[in-house]
Amino acid sequence: MARDHPTPTLIVPHMRVFDRVVLTPHMRGGTIVNWWLDDRFDTPGPYTFFLEWAESPDADFIEVAGPATDGVLTDSEQRRFSKLPHSVYRVRLETPTTTHYSDVHQVMGDWNRHDWLLGRDIIRREYLRLVRYVGSKGLYLARKQWGEICDACTDFSTGMITNAKCANCFGTGFVGGYHPASVFWMGEDNYQVRAQREDQVGVRSDQVQTARAVACPFLTAKDVWVHSGTGERWSIESKQELAGLRGKPLVYGVELRLVEPDSIIYDVPLTGGSSSSA
Repeated sequence: MARDHPTPTLIVPHMRVFDRVVLTPHMRGGTIVNWWLDDRFDTPGPYTFFLEWAESPDADFIEVAGPATDGVLTDSEQRRFSKLPHSVYRVRLETPTTTHYSDVHQVMGDWNRHDWLLGRDIIRREYLRLVRYVGSKGLYLARKQWGEICDACTDFSTGMITNAKCANCFGTGFVGGYHPASVFWMGEDNYQVRAQREDQVGVRSDQVQTARAVACPFLTAKDVWVHSGTGERWSIESKQELAGLRGKPLVYGVELRLVEPDSIIYDVPLTGGSSSSA
């Protein structure tokens, strides 16, 4: 009797799967790695990510973090610059049928040792300011940019979302809607109410406030921040760099808009925290 053989996993080194990979020093030592997938990557999920590290591009890679389902992982071990100047990372993506690797990225990137120490100190001071003095604790929900397409509300021919209140994708077009929640601090600042006229609605008042946050993870428009004290959910509308180093943002100024109470976004679950929480 013939046996059923499992489908072999295809290993694909790099085929424009990863659009961008960014490394950032962690305030307690170690490295935070963010990534984005190419918009054209449509291999069926689920997607599972792992972070791998090596002493040099030619050395053997070892797995140092993961699994994760969103776009950020943290290597908690401090890799000393003086002994490992060529230390590198790569991200491994596993799907049910394929394994993909990102390009290899140096720990230091374009930074020298002085830049790395300065960047880490800027982040440390910002965290101290937020956690001890002016910040509010909350949960960060990263809006999915890839994954399984929602068949319930996405038009097959155009890709347009036909139901903004879909309970399957929460209006994002991707099943699940948002990645697992992770702890995130915001330094809330200026608050204002803006009135604007809309067809069939009349005048609508938007509650908007500016805030300050560490630029990790790298926030994107329409991500959501949930205030732990009030339960209010705020949509991230825009961001600007307040502090950076050699082209890498370290601190953001963020504009937040309060999500309407009847929005499907309030149904997005907050349980099952992400391993990416820093």
